[in-house]
Formats: sequence, structure tokens, C-alpha cells
Amino acid sequence: MKISIIIALEKNPELCLDLLGSIQKQTVANYEVLFTCSKENGEVIAKMTPYLSNQILLVTGEGKDIASLRNLGFKHARGEYILFLEDAYQVDPNFVEQLMETEKDNPGVDIIRYQQKLVNAENQVTRRVFDIAFSKLPGTQALRTLKNGEYLEPIYLYAFRTQYLKEKELQFQEGKGEYDFGFVPLALFLANSVVSISYPGVYYKEKEKSLTTHQVYDTLFQYDVMKKRVIEEEHIDITSKKIFFDYISYQLILKGTKLPIDQIPAYAEEVKKKDVVRDLRATSISNMLIKAKIERDMSSFIKKEKSKMK
Repeated sequence: MKISIIIALEKNPELCLDLLGSIQKQTVANYEVLFTCSKENGEVIAKMTPYLSNQILLVTGEGKDIASLRNLGFKHARGEYILFLEDAYQVDPNFVEQLMETEKDNPGVDIIRYQQKLVNAENQVTRRVFDIAFSKLPGTQALRTLKNGEYLEPIYLYAFRTQYLKEKELQFQEGKGEYDFGFVPLALFLANSVVSISYPGVYYKEKEKSLTTHQVYDTLFQYDVMKKRVIEEEHIDITSKKIFFDYISYQLILKGTKLPIDQIPAYAEEVKKKDVVRDLRATSISNMLIKAKIERDMSSFIKKEKSKMK
């Protein structure tokens, strides 16, 4: 079993050197690293050339944004499993070996989920995040389980079976932001099998993340793509679909908390046009109350949720 690690480079490739160093310390050599960048980005190409080898490759193409560069790496990946990392991450020395052991215990599993540790600028662990671990589950059940945890969408917490992604024709929506939101929930939902292990294989260097207004509105596009795809999946039962629609609808609403207060009302109006409240499931008293608040005044609900994040 071989792992393909795809790292998209838009600029400042030197920021990925700590990540590359952690990969090179692996206890086994069953991996390849694919750095991807635009073929027009001569500066990045020049800076990365000294680090290349038969195991560390640079793939260039037409892509310029993260989504298109990830798709580019996917096309050239030779490993049985693929994962996507960026400069804020490092991996444990046993990372690849642990993934191999997990696949050995779960032959052909579509997605392997692992845990993370948060580290500071000095690479000191500030918190170990133990979200949810479970034995092999169908994708619909895995999504239902993981959505109750702290982190579902970050793509760096997953290794995907390459052939599975190809069979389902899953890719990132190029030219759009919030690409993890448009990829991970759908990949989980469509998978035949997902396993989540307790092993904290990735270290994430905490940093302030902010979304532009354009990126927040891209969430609306990602929502439409995912919903259309799931509606067309005739073999999936309606109950499972409703669980999926509930998740992406609620997350779509919460994305509004990333906007300045004065921009929230306009965003809420755009979200309401998609009739997302209809897809919110009221399966408990607390869910019923939340749905009622959103239906009554979505803008006020988003503003209140934003205030809780301060």
C-alpha cells in the first residue's frame, strides 16, 4: 500500500518545509509527496526544485487556486490512498505506517479518519483533539456519527482510497472557496465504508483563519453542488438523504457567522432563497427550538451564534 500526499502551492513554498521534514521522518517509505503549482509560477518551481527526488515530485499545470491544484495532484497520484495537506500541518513519524496498519485491518476501506493535535508556533502541543473513533461503518452512518463531533470538514483529517474517489468522480470545485465544505461531507456520505481511529497522526499549527465575503458566499455554490449530487443518488434511502441535507443546511446557515455583522442580513436573505429551513430536522426539543428561531429570524440567529464565538 502506498500513500500519496498532495500539497498545493500557491506561494511561499518555504512554509511547507516543516511539513516536508516531518514526512521525511516516516518509519516506512511507502509514500510519495506531490507538490502542485501553476506552470506559470516560476518562483515556486525554482524554490522547490532542490527538494525534489523520486519520492518528492513537483507537478505543474494550468491550475492556480487550491481546488484546481488539488485536482491536478489527484490526477497524477500513484498511491492507493490520497490525503491533502497544507503548510500549517505536520505529521507524526508513525503516520504512514499507522495508515497502512489500519488499511490492513480494514481491507479496501474507502476513507480512513484519524485525530489531530493542536500545536503553537514553537510546535509545542497545546491540545489533543479526540473527536470520534469507530470501527468500519457505511458512509451514511459515519457522517451521522462524525457530525456530532468537534471537527468534520477539515480535509487534513482524512485519507481517501484513490479508486473510490475516481469511481465516484469526486473532485474540488475549481475557482470556488470553502472547498473542504464542498468535498468532505459528500465524500463521507457516498462512501461504502469509513473507519475512524484514535491515533493523532496530524499536528495542526493554530493560526487565525478568516474568510472573505466572497468565500462565505461560495458556500452557497458548494451547497447546491452537494445537494444536487445527493438527490441524484437513487440507491440511497430518503432518510439518509434527509440527514445529509440537515447537516449541510445548518452548516450553510452557520457560515454566516464568518461575516461582519452588517453583512449578515443580506447573507441570510440569500440562504432563505434555498428554503434550507425545510431541510432542518426537528428530531428533539432542542432541534425544534433551534429550527423555530431560524425560521422566525435567521439573521438574528446568525448574529447570536457569532457573538458566542468571541
